[in-house]
Amino acid sequence: MKPALPLFRHLVLLFAAVSTGWSAQTESTARIVGRVSNAATHAFLEGAVVEVMGTDRSVVTDRDGYYELTGLSGEARLQYSFTGLDPQQVTLALPAGGTVTRHVELTAEVYRLEKYTVAGMREGTALAATLQRQAPNVKNIVSSDTFGNVADGNMGDFLQRLPGISANYTNGDVRTVSIRGASSELNSVTMDGQRVASAQSANTGRAFEFEQASLANVEAIEVTKAPTPDMDADSIGGSINLVTKSAFGRAGRVIGYTLAGITTSRFKIYKDNKMIQPIRGIGPSLALSYSDVLGEKKNIGVYLTGSYISKPGGEMLQSLQFQQQVVPHPYMFSYVGPQEGGTAPQQRAAAGLKLDYKLSEATVLTFNASYNFFHEENDAHTFTLTTRQEVAAFNAAGARTGRGTIMPGYSEYFTEAAPSASNPDDTFANMSISQNDKSGRTFVLQPTARHRFNGYDIDYSASYSNAATYYDLSHDRSKYDSNPKGTVTARLGGIGFILDRRTGDPRQPMYRQTTGPDMYNLENYTALTLSQNDRRGFDRILGGRVNVKKNLGLAMPTYIKTGLNWREQRRKLWSQNRTYNYTGADRILGTADDNRGIGQFLEVSGKHDREHGIYLQPAFPSGYAVSRHQKDHPEYWKENITTSTLTRLQNEQEADETVAAAYVMGHMRLGKLSVLAGVRVEDTRVHGEGPLQYISPAEAARRAAWVGPVTDDEAKRRVQAEWGGRTTAKGSYRSSFPGIHLRYEPLRGLVTRASYSNGIGRPSFGNLIPLTTANDTSQTVSVRNTGLKAQYSDNYDLSAEYYFEPAGLFSTGVFRKDLSNFIFSDNSHVVGAGPNNGFDGLYEGYRLTTQANGGTARLTGIEFNYQQQMKFKALPRWVQGLGVYANYTYLKTKGDYGNSAAAAQASSELAGFVPRTGNLGLSWLGHGWDLRVQEIWRGVYLTTNSTNAALVRYQLNRITTNVKVRYLFSERYILFIDVENILASPYTKQNYIAKNSGLPQNTGNISPRWVGGLQGRF
Repeated sequence: MKPALPLFRHLVLLFAAVSTGWSAQTESTARIVGRVSNAATHAFLEGAVVEVMGTDRSVVTDRDGYYELTGLSGEARLQYSFTGLDPQQVTLALPAGGTVTRHVELTAEVYRLEKYTVAGMREGTALAATLQRQAPNVKNIVSSDTFGNVADGNMGDFLQRLPGISANYTNGDVRTVSIRGASSELNSVTMDGQRVASAQSANTGRAFEFEQASLANVEAIEVTKAPTPDMDADSIGGSINLVTKSAFGRAGRVIGYTLAGITTSRFKIYKDNKMIQPIRGIGPSLALSYSDVLGEKKNIGVYLTGSYISKPGGEMLQSLQFQQQVVPHPYMFSYVGPQEGGTAPQQRAAAGLKLDYKLSEATVLTFNASYNFFHEENDAHTFTLTTRQEVAAFNAAGARTGRGTIMPGYSEYFTEAAPSASNPDDTFANMSISQNDKSGRTFVLQPTARHRFNGYDIDYSASYSNAATYYDLSHDRSKYDSNPKGTVTARLGGIGFILDRRTGDPRQPMYRQTTGPDMYNLENYTALTLSQNDRRGFDRILGGRVNVKKNLGLAMPTYIKTGLNWREQRRKLWSQNRTYNYTGADRILGTADDNRGIGQFLEVSGKHDREHGIYLQPAFPSGYAVSRHQKDHPEYWKENITTSTLTRLQNEQEADETVAAAYVMGHMRLGKLSVLAGVRVEDTRVHGEGPLQYISPAEAARRAAWVGPVTDDEAKRRVQAEWGGRTTAKGSYRSSFPGIHLRYEPLRGLVTRASYSNGIGRPSFGNLIPLTTANDTSQTVSVRNTGLKAQYSDNYDLSAEYYFEPAGLFSTGVFRKDLSNFIFSDNSHVVGAGPNNGFDGLYEGYRLTTQANGGTARLTGIEFNYQQQMKFKALPRWVQGLGVYANYTYLKTKGDYGNSAAAAQASSELAGFVPRTGNLGLSWLGHGWDLRVQEIWRGVYLTTNSTNAALVRYQLNRITTNVKVRYLFSERYILFIDVENILASPYTKQNYIAKNSGLPQNTGNISPRWVGGLQGRF
């Protein structure tokens, strides 16, 4: 797309011309300034409307409750209003060329009726509804306390309750969110308007992961679905802005606290550490906040917050693999049995500081800092039964022929596998214990200045955000000293087994061994291997912005706004995977005793009891015992030097992206109609550095098998010489993003909107870094496409919203997104034969996976949102405590995959887009009680598309039910108990081929989570 530079230049000239004409008007007119606050809580009210009665003139108060009206003369009758409070009218005499200061306090009858008032519970909801109503574009604004407590402080849990937002889970924990079905890679997350870094679990994507974010210092969340020109354009799905708390929005000194505990019903992992679990199986949930306005002139605001949460972990995941062909009754060829474990206790710590200094009524200086820390101990036990995908044949005499292992008579409900005589290892059991410490931190520093004078509103700020993720295994370059750990695998070939899901839960088949060495005896296993993959990921964002807004004081309220933004983001990755093979007593790898003595590592933690009476758990080795043995007795372990050296060389990657932007826009009110229009221009420059070439570890080992023995040092030198090269890729492009937003309020409380905006979805950082990887086990080759183009979206929105007291809302809207050059994963190609196959003759028959640009795609949808508190005087008193909220989003997708082979795939649906989401909540407040029942619903959606219909995957629907109970003894003491996922709904249920095919792939179960304790404020 070409930049609209002539339009941009004309708008700047218009801004200068109108500004000059405006200054001449101020000599004969008056100016009114003041603040609007809540009489009951003394908190300043952002979003209060100040109207000049009998005219179309009105303004909205800012974060400090401040308002300013200019260009008035004679006498003015003003009305002050705020959602949930009673309006107030005043009449002012205006001196020519003078300034009148008028402060107003608003109140409501409701404060005399309710038994207790907890500041924030009412004001937060009312403020959010007020700001959403006044917004010129389509957005959802919600207070951080709207839905009650969030059990573990995970912001993703909170966000999925909003219209059009669905959660994406990792091990039962919300890591990312999708907006209006779009991938989390197409959203942006900011704090007070500035981008926040995310190391994305040491990966190369653009998704923001909420594991290192906290609600502790967040006052409100703004979800923008139709961005205006003063916002970043890379938010095709939407933009999430975290508005931090400020002392100036509160009444004097306020100290808040939470003292609670967290536990789960099942899958518990116990820790002896009193910091993690003060009471066995129960983690702490602690929070403390301090807010005050200081100084002789009460011009210094201080807000401090800190929190610490330790959430007991544990989940159960299992998966099935079916014949990868579309047949009436496919066989099962692989099963991963359900194992308790997964993510052990998670810890979140957060701290925030916000300092506001009012240098004068016209100038406010702000410094905002936040720090978030996350840590989890991963401990996943996986037992897999796998067989060769080929049906056994028998001759007329009943003797087996060929290498087939699947016995005849199979179906999708019953399959028997038996080893073949020619290669018994075609059918095997594999045990894997994966343990690591994952930790990370994110901090943000934001100095900001704001000036108001003579109709100008100028703000400028800088931002530094830094995030990191560490996977520590307690060996070289570890960040934290702890028990050694890693991934331990062992294999047992030549067995036969039955998978039977004809009875009980079809997602959890019974398995039974039929032939071969006893798979419950650890001594029978071979190839004991320890892999320790240290990984690091770093993300740094440095940004700055300046915005200038000028109210022109015309008869038709008008302002022009322009600004500059600059952002530099750097993603840096480092990884080294050390692999060790157990040598046995003779300390020589490849001899007969390599597999003897494995039984000494038997895990004795009590995890081998019968599960549901269906099968016996296998005897796992202890990952900690194996890792400790390698550390204390390295002479019994042989490191694969080739693999260790190669992975270190090939996983040092770095990408840089710089985005410079300029925009200009104008806003005008024409009676009941307001128009906002403008254009944004962004210049993008990217640079990536990565390995010159990468081949699979198995192929590297084959090439490294030089004639004659070599030392480890010589092996390292040769690997460095052959695969130590580096390569870079760079590029630049410039795009323009026009937008227009119409807001029309035909009746008081009824707001209609229509808008057009344009956005961009840049390729992931991984596609800026050249890299080719191969996997011999899965027979796949993955190639990054450094030539991938950005995708663009034209966004259309049409909505109607009706607001009613107190803080009630009903809205409906339709939207459409037209994508061009959309990015999709393409696994439709197979590597050919011959030296010119693109890989020097290697990987013949391997499936090739890459990302490509498609042609066009369209996403259309509809949204409904309703919320209301039944505060009607005509209703019985007990009914007035009832509240309800409900929202529903439906969307439909269709994609044209261009000229690629993927165009022939079975479905034109876009993978990853969630077509149906919804929420329902009921609450009752009265006599000190706050009772809530909430349901979160996510419909079926396509996760993986393919030219092979048997590889198509669907995620099935999920309903999560939460129950929250609070009793307010007073503002100081509030007793609460929350239960998240009380019905134990699985966080993932994935099917093959059809949405209801009856062929389950992955099922992940998490336990209900209980949180209870005391909170309050002084």
